[in-house]
Amino acid sequence: MIRLPAIVLPIVLCAFLAEAKRIDPRAGRERDIQAQSQALVDKGDVEGALEVLEKGIEELPEVIALRIRAAELWVARGRTDRAIAIYDALILATPNDPAAHSLRADLRMRCGEWRHAAKDYADAIRIMDVLDPASAEADVWRVRCWMARVREGEGKEATAELAARFKDAESGPVIASVGKYLAGLMTEAEFLLARRDGPAGTEDAVLPEFALAAKKLADGDQAGARAAFRVLIDAAADSRGLFVVQLAQRLFLDLQTD
Repeated sequence: MIRLPAIVLPIVLCAFLAEAKRIDPRAGRERDIQAQSQALVDKGDVEGALEVLEKGIEELPEVIALRIRAAELWVARGRTDRAIAIYDALILATPNDPAAHSLRADLRMRCGEWRHAAKDYADAIRIMDVLDPASAEADVWRVRCWMARVREGEGKEATAELAARFKDAESGPVIASVGKYLAGLMTEAEFLLARRDGPAGTEDAVLPEFALAAKKLADGDQAGARAAFRVLIDAAADSRGLFVVQLAQRLFLDLQTD
């Protein structure tokens, strides 16, 4: 094996990165745009950051990460309408991309737009079922769609559909055991015995706790659900950026006023 002198390694690495950027200049350009926008956010210039991102989206319309970042900044400014408009445009441009529909659904869930969210998740699932009928990602959307429909008063129908999907599923994966539990195919004791939390800082790490709270809500135990969501939120203080935690916060606030 050839060993390069230590002083040569940085030179070789820089040359490699430069060549990678030359081969795929879009990847390098995306990083530049993200870095520029973040620098402006750090200075408190969110408006300037949005201008950089919007120009970047025009330049690289296929890079979804730029749209997601712009949408998040609009949400932070309290303009969820502008954030949803970003995903409207994405769906218009890529109507057969399930991720586009799921991104708008996630945002609508965080806004409490349950019926619209359920419709978007249903569209994402319908498309994904054609592309990959065994998709675990689609099963995540099914659980989120179930939650939206529960909030819309369609819990009985949504639970029946969830049961049909998960009745023959293996209980090993986190989403499978969660789906079975929410569908009434497992008791709480069986779920607690079978639960497998994912790595810390991931959705799978908090999804089982979310399921326990969501099931109480679906069963009409609002006080129990409120307490369980509170436990989840407090325990996940370092994971506030996770969608499941943000959804728990939304549901907890709703239960304060129901």
